[in-house]
Amino acid sequence: NLYNSYLNCIEELKDKCDYVLVSYAFDYGENNKVCIILNGMNRTINNILTKKQILEFKIKYTKFNIEFITMLKIGLKITKNIPKIIYSYVLAEKKQKQYNKNKENYQKHLVDKPNKKILIMSHFYIVESDIINETINILKDKEIIPLLSSNLNQKIAYDYSKYYNEETGNKYIKEMIGAYYYYQHIVSGVIYMSNKQCKIDSILKNTSLFKNNIPFLEMDINNQDRNALENFIKKLK
Repeated sequence: NLYNSYLNCIEELKDKCDYVLVSYAFDYGENNKVCIILNGMNRTINNILTKKQILEFKIKYTKFNIEFITMLKIGLKITKNIPKIIYSYVLAEKKQKQYNKNKENYQKHLVDKPNKKILIMSHFYIVESDIINETINILKDKEIIPLLSSNLNQKIAYDYSKYYNEETGNKYIKEMIGAYYYYQHIVSGVIYMSNKQCKIDSILKNTSLFKNNIPFLEMDINNQDRNALENFIKKLK
């Protein structure tokens, strides 16, 4: 599954890399929490890698662990050249913004096409990985355009998530719900790529979000059922 693949990747890297970047994300503010299940896995990583190898990318805004502070700490572990660290951070931020802009513009281009469209919802690290390539390719073979929840501008997603009248303080859920409301009149159906080990799955299932007339399919990322997908496609208008 996803987590075994993650740990296997760490095992492969430990003798090949001087450093391994390990992410510890907790929150982006009081009402902007994130899924922390990977943080538990990172305790396992501490038993695989040496302390010297680990570069901790720790994000916890409620404790003032913001990106710049975290990257500064990482940089100081590699070099004592502070101006170089700051320059590298600014350059990386610029590249990240351009990457986000490119994927947002590409999805806008897809929206304008006349083909049927499906919204694929999940964590950004799932929808932007090759884990769901098989499902994506099946949709494309049927000339159906997949729209990814993580490709919507984050500010727009947050704004649209406010249409949802049930309280949620989770960053990823806000992004997915916002994408749903933004694209609901554009898509013919919604596929939620489920990670059974994440609490977000149960939170979403207990919401009223999907209790409407838009065809909805939940797929396990570790067992993407082609027959279920084919039957779902037949139901699309």
